Amino acid sequence: MDIRRFFNKPRSVSEDPGDGDRACVSEAGCSYAQTSEEIDSAREANVSPAEASRQQRSSQQAFEPAGDLGIDQPNQVVKKNYPSSLFSGKKRSFHSAWYTNRDWLEYSVNADAAYCYPCRKFRAPGSSMDSAFTLNGFSDWKHAVEMGKGLNKHAASKENMLCATMWKDKEMRIATGREVSTLVNAEQLQRNRYYLSSIVDVIEFLAVNHLPFRGDNDSYASMSDDGCGLFLSMFEYTLRKDPVLATIAQSIPHNARYTSHEIQNELLDIMSTMVTEHIVTEVGESFYTIKVDGPRDPTGRENISIVVRFINELYEPTERLLTIATADQGDAATLTDTIVEELSKAGLSPRRIISQVYDGASLMSGKHRGVQKRLQEKLQRDIPYVHCFNHQLHLVVSHALAAEQAVLDFFSTCHIL
Repeated sequence: MDIRRFFNKPRSVSEDPGDGDRACVSEAGCSYAQTSEEIDSAREANVSPAEASRQQRSSQQAFEPAGDLGIDQPNQVVKKNYPSSLFSGKKRSFHSAWYTNRDWLEYSVNADAAYCYPCRKFRAPGSSMDSAFTLNGFSDWKHAVEMGKGLNKHAASKENMLCATMWKDKEMRIATGREVSTLVNAEQLQRNRYYLSSIVDVIEFLAVNHLPFRGDNDSYASMSDDGCGLFLSMFEYTLRKDPVLATIAQSIPHNARYTSHEIQNELLDIMSTMVTEHIVTEVGESFYTIKVDGPRDPTGRENISIVVRFINELYEPTERLLTIATADQGDAATLTDTIVEELSKAGLSPRRIISQVYDGASLMSGKHRGVQKRLQEKLQRDIPYVHCFNHQLHLVVSHALAAEQAVLDFFSTCHIL
C-alpha cells in the first residue's frame, strides 16, 4: 500500500481522532488533524478550522528563508521584468541595477524578496539582526534605495559589516588555500608526498637502469632480509640514510605503505604514460618516419618495438622509442593493424608518416603483401619503404665472417660451451 495515499486518505466516520483533536476534511478531500487549541483560535477569529490551520502554517513558513537562495555565492538573479506590487497606488518591483556596489544582495524568485547573503550565512545564533534580510525577505520596493532606508540602511548596519567581513575573510582563505581544513592537513599532506616521492625515486632508478625489482619476498616487514629484491633493499637503504623519511615512515598506516608489486607496476605505467606524452609533444605536428622491428618471445607472441624519427625544434634528427606492443599473431595484416593502432593510441596521426623502415624480410618488405605495402593500402597513399641500414650492416658482417673458417670455428666453439 502506498503510504502517501494512506496519509492523504480522508478519515471515515468510525475513525475517532481522540478526545483533544478532531478530524477535518478540506474541500479538496485531504484530511488533517486539528488540535483543540487551533479550533478555539479559529472560533475567536471567526474563521473555519481549515483556514486557521493554513494561516498558522503560512505564518511558520514566513520565518524560513526561501529555498532558491545562494549556497556558496549570492543568487543575483537578473530578469528583464520582475514581479510588481502596488505601493501607494503605484506598481513597484525589484531592479537588477541594485546589485551594483552591493555584492551581498541576492534575490529570491520564489519569495519575490531581497536577502543579504553574508547575514544569512554568518549571523550569530540568537542575534538581534533584522530578519527582513535573513528570514522573511525584504520587499518594500518603494523605500528600497532611499537614503537611510531599505538597502542603504542595511548596508551601513554594524551587523552587516561584521558578516560581510567574515564572508570576505572566508573567500580569501579559500583562494589562498588556507582554509581551516587545509591548515590542519597541510603538514600531513606534505609528509605523505615526501614519502611517496621517495618510493617514486627508487622505482625510477631501477627502471632507467633496467634492473629487476622483486625478490623472493616483497613484504614491507622483511625489507632488511636477504632475497627481498632490489626495490625493498634500496628503499630500506634510503630509510637508513634519511632520518626525515624514517620518521615519516613510522606514522604511515600499514595499509598505505605503497611498496607492493601492484603499486610498483601502477607507478611504472604512470611513468610510461608520461614519457609517451612527452614524446608526442616533441613530435607535435611534424612529419615522421616509423622504424618497426621485434622478435618473437618463447610464448610465440610478437614483441613489436615502434620507433619514431623526426626533426625537433632545433632542426636536429631525433629518434624516440614510442612503445613496445605485443601481438598474438605475426602475420603482415596483424602487424600493420598493430602499428596503426599504437600510433593512434599514443596520440600521433598515422597520416603524418612520410617513410617506413624495416628489415629485409619479405614479411616486412614484401612489395605485394608485406607490411610496407599493406600500410600504404590502409592509409591510401604512397609511403616510401627504406631497408634498415643497421640490418644491412649486420648482413654484410655476417656474410664476411662466414667466409673465414677460423671465425666459424670460434663461434661454433662458443656456442657449444
